[in-house]
Amino acid sequence: MKRLLTVLTLGATFVLGQTITPIADIQFVADPATDDASPLVGQTVTVSGVVTAEFWGSTDNKYFRVQDADTAWSGITIYNSGGWDTYSFSLAAGGTTNSVSEGDSVTVTGEVYESFTMTRIRNTTNITIHGAAVNPPAPMQIATGSASAEKYESVLIKVVAVDIVNPDLGFGEWGVSDGSSDTLVVDDKWGYYYYPKAGGSLASITGTLDFSFGDYKLQPRLAADVVEAGEFVRIQRIQQVRGSDLIKAPFDAVSDTSYLRQDTVSVTGVVAMPTGLSFAGDGVKFNLADIHGGPWSGIMFFNPDSTGYPVLFEGDSIKATGWVDEYQTGPSGMTEFWIVGPITVLGVGATVPMPELVTTGDLRLPITAEQWGTVMVEVQNAWVVDNALSFGEWSIDDGTGSVNVDDDSDSLSNFVRPPNGTAIQSVTGWVYHHFGSYDDSTAYKIEPLYVEDIVIGGGPPTITDYSVAMTAFGPTDAVTVSANMVDGSAVASADIQYRVGGGAWTAAAMTQGTGEDALVWTGTIPATNTEGALVEYFLVGTDDGGDNQDAAQSAVFPDTSQRMFGYHTKAAGQTIADIQMAAYPAGDSYYAGAVVTVSGVITALPPDVEDRTDPEPWPIVPGFVIQSASGAWNGVSAYLNDATSYTPVMGDEITVTGTVDEDWAAYSFMFSKNTVIRDISVVTVTGSGMTIAATTVTGADLLAEAESFEGVLVTIDSVSVTSLNSFDWSVSDGTGEFLIDDDWLASTSAADTMIQNLAVGDVILGLGGIYNHSFGSIKVQIRDLEDLGVELGVERLADLPTVFSLSQNYPNPFNPATTINYTLPRQTKHTLKVYNLLGAEVATLVSDTKPAGAYSITWNAQRFASGLYFIRLEAGDYNNVKKMVLLK
Repeated sequence: MKRLLTVLTLGATFVLGQTITPIADIQFVADPATDDASPLVGQTVTVSGVVTAEFWGSTDNKYFRVQDADTAWSGITIYNSGGWDTYSFSLAAGGTTNSVSEGDSVTVTGEVYESFTMTRIRNTTNITIHGAAVNPPAPMQIATGSASAEKYESVLIKVVAVDIVNPDLGFGEWGVSDGSSDTLVVDDKWGYYYYPKAGGSLASITGTLDFSFGDYKLQPRLAADVVEAGEFVRIQRIQQVRGSDLIKAPFDAVSDTSYLRQDTVSVTGVVAMPTGLSFAGDGVKFNLADIHGGPWSGIMFFNPDSTGYPVLFEGDSIKATGWVDEYQTGPSGMTEFWIVGPITVLGVGATVPMPELVTTGDLRLPITAEQWGTVMVEVQNAWVVDNALSFGEWSIDDGTGSVNVDDDSDSLSNFVRPPNGTAIQSVTGWVYHHFGSYDDSTAYKIEPLYVEDIVIGGGPPTITDYSVAMTAFGPTDAVTVSANMVDGSAVASADIQYRVGGGAWTAAAMTQGTGEDALVWTGTIPATNTEGALVEYFLVGTDDGGDNQDAAQSAVFPDTSQRMFGYHTKAAGQTIADIQMAAYPAGDSYYAGAVVTVSGVITALPPDVEDRTDPEPWPIVPGFVIQSASGAWNGVSAYLNDATSYTPVMGDEITVTGTVDEDWAAYSFMFSKNTVIRDISVVTVTGSGMTIAATTVTGADLLAEAESFEGVLVTIDSVSVTSLNSFDWSVSDGTGEFLIDDDWLASTSAADTMIQNLAVGDVILGLGGIYNHSFGSIKVQIRDLEDLGVELGVERLADLPTVFSLSQNYPNPFNPATTINYTLPRQTKHTLKVYNLLGAEVATLVSDTKPAGAYSITWNAQRFASGLYFIRLEAGDYNNVKKMVLLK
C-alpha cells in the first residue's frame, strides 16, 4: 500500500471526513470461476484514486476508469447512463466542470453494481476532481496468458513483445500472444489507429481490461498505447493526443503538443502534398500521409535546407528519419517532422488516401479540428461569407460555422477569391494549424493544392447580406428590401413574398443591380394604409437551371419553418415589444436587419464590448438595456456606435435608432440568440431618474417562456443555490433550476465578498436581475447587491442542513401518534408517505416543494390497525425508508 499512499497524496486532504473504500474491497472475490460478483453490490461507496482512462474518444462515452493502486483488484469503471455531457464534476478548488482527464486525482461516491459480469459504479452523487495526481499508477506488466483474470478488470495493464496471432476476430477485435498458451483479445472502444496484420509484432500494448461477450479484452486508449516493433513509428502515434488535452488547448496553446516531441523516429507513408507547392524559403516542405488515411494520419515534413533532398510528387512512397517538434505561431501549434537523414523513395504512383469529408464546424476548435491537422479534407455545400480577409484568406460556411480558406499553395497565386454569397460545391485541401485565433476560430485553415480543388457550386441560389432600407414602418410607408443572390450559373429572377394581417401571399418583384452591385437584388413592399397591421415576408431567388441541373431551382430565405421577416405598420412607431415578439420556433425578431427607433428606460449597464467586426484596434462599444414597461417582451439590449458621445446612465429615459440583430458578429458566441439593437448613433434623452418595476416570475416561467423575458428586469421571491459553476451558478425556487451570472455586477469589496462567500444551499430572498442569453445559456444577470437580495437577507449554509436525511420516528413503537423528522439541503419537491407491510400506500403526509431546512411532522395512526409500517422520503434522487411499529 505504500504506492497507494503516494498516488493519493495530492487528494488526501480533500477526502478527510469521508469513509474511503479501497477498490480492492469492491473487486476482490475469492473464486472468480464460481462467483465473480462484487461482495458490495447494491451498496453506496466512496472511492478515491486516479483516472486511468477518460471517456473522450471512446465509442461508449458513458464511462471512465479509476485506479487506487498499481496492484491487482485496484481498478473500477465509473458509469453514467447519460453520457459525458451530463456529468457534473466538483472541483476541489471550487466550481464544477464536465471535463475529466487521465491522470486526475478524483473522489467518487456511487452505487456498486454488476453489468455483463463486470463490476462498476453508477448513480454517482459526487465526483470531485482534486487536480493532477502526484504519482499515478504505472501499467502492470503481465503475460497475455494471465490477462484472462478477474483481478485485472478495469486495471491499467501492459503486455510486451507480442505477436499478432489473429488480425481480425470481428467487431474491430484482434488477438495477440507473447508465447503463452492463451490469446489476449484487443478491442477498439477507443480509436488508436493501428491496423493489425497477420504475423505482425508489437513492442507493447497498454490499456485497461474489459470483460464482454464471454472474454477479457484489452482496451488501448489512444495511438500512444500501441507501440510498433521495428524501426518505424506510425504517423498517428506521433499526432494523436487525448481529448482532455484538446479541451485545454484553446486556453494554454500547448496541450495539443505531440507526446513524442523531441524524439527522433523513422516513418513511412505516401506523399499527399508534393514539394514545391507550399512556401519553404530555401528549404524543403511536403506532407506525408499514412496509407490508411483517417484522423491523425497526416504530418508535415520540413528542413530549412533543401540540398540533398529529392523532388517529391503525390503518390511517392517514402521512408525518412527525423525528430518531432511543434511549430508555434501565436496560440496555434502544429506538429512537424524535421528531417535529419536522407529520404528514401520506396515507390511511385501509390494511392493517396481519399480526402475526409468534414464540416466547416469541425475545423473551428481543437477538440474536433486537431485530428485533421495536415490531413486532406473536403467541405461540401458551403458559401462564401467573407472574401476580403488579410493574407489572401477567405471564409466559407456550410451552416456549422465559418472556416478560412488560405492560399499557401503557389498554384493559387492568381486565384480570384469568389464574391460573398457564392455557393461552393466543394473545397478540398489539407488543414494547416497556424496563426489565427481560437477566439474567432481562425487557427485552422483549409489549404487547397490547386485551383481545381475549389468547385463553385450548383443547386439553388445562395441568399445572403439581407437588409432593410432605413425607413419608418407606418401605414403609408413602402418598405424596400435587398439581399445578395449568387448562383453557380445565374440568378434568373427574385421576388418578395408578403402578406398583411395573415391574409393571402402576394409577390413583389425584385430587380438586379448592375456593375459592382450585380449581386444585389432589391424589391419594395407597398404601403398597407392600415394602422397596426402585421406584414410578414420572405425572399425567393430562382436560378436559370444551369450547373448541370435538370431544371431551375429556387431558394427561400429565411427558413420559413423557423422564422419570418416582418414589421407592424404603426404611425406612432414601433415599441420594444414589437421588436422582441417572436412568433416562430427560432425565437428571432421579425425586424432582424432593419433599422428601428424605440424608446425606453435604461435598466442595466452590461460590460462594454470590443466590436470585432471592425479592423484592429477593435473599438469599445458601450451597451445598456432599455425597457419600456414591466412584463414580458418589453426589454432589449442595445449597443452604441463607438463614435457616439452619449454616456449611458441608469434611469435615463431615451429614444434610440439602430439596427436589429439576432447574431451580432461582434461577439456572436456571447450574444447569439439575443435580440439586440446595435450601431446606435442617435440617442435622445427625454427624462432621468426613471424606474421600471421588476416582473415577478418563477423558475418555471423563465424556463418555459425564456424568449419573452429576454432583456426584462425580473425578480424571484426565494431561491436556493444548487451549484457553483466555473463561470456562473445555479439556483432553484422549487419550480425550476436556472443560472445566475455576475458578469454585470460591478466589482466592489462588498459585492466581491458576497459572491465569494456564497455556498451551495444558501437561500437568497428576493433575487433579481436582467434575463438574457449568454455564452450558450440563458441566465439572470445580477446588476448590484440589491439584486442579490441583501436587503432581505441570505440564509447562510451554516444554518441549513447539508444533506438529505430521514430520522427514525419517535416514539417507536408508538400509539397512536409518532413524530417524523427529515432535512432538505436545498429547495426540493418531495414526498413523505406511509406504507403497510404489503407495500401498499396508506397515507401521504407530505407532497410539496419546500426550501432547504429541517422539518418535523406528526402521524396520527388512530384509525390504523397494529402492525409494522414503513415511512418513505423521496426527494429527487434521494430515497430512504424507516420501519415504524404501531402497538395498540
